[in-house]
Amino acid sequence: MILTWNGRPVENDIILFRMVGLTPVDQIVRVGLLRDGQPLELDVMIDPRDNGLRIDDRRPVFDVE
Repeated sequence: MILTWNGRPVENDIILFRMVGLTPVDQIVRVGLLRDGQPLELDVMIDPRDNGLRIDDRRPVFDVE
């Protein structure tokens, strides 16, 4: 599985947490997943209430605490 953050590969969880931490609250970013040749891209934003990621309809994706 390959994870990207605004088109940049995320090589490990440390880099992912750093990218989330550096992204301003309410900024929309594109998160991409590629698994078995099947791409999936989501527009997500950092939620100001709990520092989790939210999809457009504001459902939690995961918390980064």
